[in-house]
Amino acid sequence: MELKEDPWDITDEIIETSHNSKKWEFINETGIEEEHYNLDLNSKEFETWLEYCNTCGWWRVIRQFLVSAEIHQLWTMFFGCSGTLKNLDITDINIPIEEATKYLIARYDDRFSINPKLFEDVVGNVFKDIGYNVHVTGYSNDGGIDVVLGNSSQNFVGVQVKRYKNKIKVEQIRAFAGALLLNGYNNGIFVTTSDYQPGAIKAAEQFKLKTLPIKLMNSDKFYDALKISQKSNSDPQYIIDMINDKQIEELKYYGWSQPNASL
Repeated sequence: MELKEDPWDITDEIIETSHNSKKWEFINETGIEEEHYNLDLNSKEFETWLEYCNTCGWWRVIRQFLVSAEIHQLWTMFFGCSGTLKNLDITDINIPIEEATKYLIARYDDRFSINPKLFEDVVGNVFKDIGYNVHVTGYSNDGGIDVVLGNSSQNFVGVQVKRYKNKIKVEQIRAFAGALLLNGYNNGIFVTTSDYQPGAIKAAEQFKLKTLPIKLMNSDKFYDALKISQKSNSDPQYIIDMINDKQIEELKYYGWSQPNASL
């Protein structure tokens, strides 16, 4: 991390107080003399690092101290803080798409509860992040096409999005094929939060033979695309900026104080 200065003043008093909160537990459990637990604070060393998930954006700042005891012992102590996932009402259509996307990556089981129109927006945003020009159609009167994709040569692709728990049936694939033809699209992608019945998969294969290719994206495939799209937008610099701007004011003791080596 590139920090302007050390933003956290973890004093000797804080280290000793934190250590003492665990010291007597070890003494009572092991019966080893107290001298092995008393810290020589002149010996302390530390390093700080940032752990960051470039998929969902979760992060943690860790500061590790190594401190010798007065007699034959080396202690490892950790202080830190971490980001938390926002509790979102994903039935609310007004949630920003980026926040809804990160929420779904962390809590994908909640995909069945997301507002259907918001989910269409998330799907459109995923395709946008992987290189398509995207237009999300209106929620009503869309003619069975929820998202329209165009690549560099403007070969348009119609997308239908179904936030379903049940598997997609053959009739839904046939209806989608009809919507593609009526709207003048020669390619289609069907995205669902569940999976496809065998008849639906077979129908898609038959339409492909009739020069109307329909790609099927089930729940697992969409989740993979969701994670890939977020990786392309991932940047932990905002965490470093928060630290430099003193928005993260302290590191809390994690309670991980333990003997690291006995001599």
